[in-house]
This record gives sequence, C-alpha cells and structure tokens, in this order.
Amino acid sequence: MQVGSDFTSSSGDAFIINHSATTNEFTNMTRSVYPFDTSLLTTNATITSGTFSIVDDGGSGTCAGSLDKYTTANFDISNFAGIRQSDDNSGCNQGARINFPLNSTGISNVNKTGTTQFALRSQQDFDNTTPTWVSGRSDYMGAYFSENAGTNNDPMLVITYTLPANPKQDVIWFE
Repeated sequence: MQVGSDFTSSSGDAFIINHSATTNEFTNMTRSVYPFDTSLLTTNATITSGTFSIVDDGGSGTCAGSLDKYTTANFDISNFAGIRQSDDNSGCNQGARINFPLNSTGISNVNKTGTTQFALRSQQDFDNTTPTWVSGRSDYMGAYFSENAGTNNDPMLVITYTLPANPKQDVIWFE
C-alpha cells in the first residue's frame, strides 16, 4: 500500500538546523512529517515491531536524527522536548536507506484505525534544551519523498503484527 504526502518535490529536508555566524543565533529549523495510512491493521492487531525508514538523498551534513510522533501540540517550533519513538538509527549514509526501529513508545503510537504520523527532528532538537550553537554549523539530513520516480526511495513504515484469529505472523509495509 502506498500513501503519499502533500509534497511537490522529489527530495528535500528531512530536518535542518542552521547555525549562523552570529553568536547564539540560528538561521532556520525544519522538521518533516511523514503520514502513513495504517488503518488496515485494525484494532485487533498486536504490533510486535516496526521500523520507519527514509532514503538519504545524498545531501546530508551533520545528520544525527531522532524520530518523534507528530501532533500539533508537540510540534511548536519552540518545543525542544520530543518524545523519542526510536532509540537509535543506522546513521547517515548518502544514498542509502536509514532505519529508525520503533521503540515501545513508537509501537504504541501506531494508529491501528487511522493515520500514523511520525516526524524527523535533529537530535539537537530534543531533550527540552535549546540547541547548542556552533558558528556556521549545519545539522541536516536530506531525504527522498514519495514524489520521487518509482517506489524504491519512498519513506516506509514496516509493521510486524499478529491477529488473534490468525496464529501466523504478517508483515505490512506502508509507503
């Protein structure tokens, strides 16, 4: 199943924090949101694992990222207190798929009857503190969006789950 978002370009910023040359000033901050229609799971599904992933578009800088659950309440630009949905990622690797395995919080935030939305934020954009300023630094991760030709580079959410009436384990991926 493929679910797109409202982008018009094929790649862009997954997240960015640009530090200016002026002490303690930042020129911009971007956080990206990735929605997936996960309603096929149904309320009876027991999710055992999940992985959110994007493909690095080759334009990354200092790119340690964190996965957050998107809600309008926690996405205000002054909010640096993200709730990690993944404890680790495989790091940046230009042109490669970057995986964010869901932790127990991330798994519990998968909406089994609607849309699941995750956001990527710089690791400096977490932990309820203003990012540490470093003159001229750019924390940036670029990614391909679903508008890129084909589906190999689409953002994905892979969910492993079981249903009570079906002892076999199923895997569904959402693009």
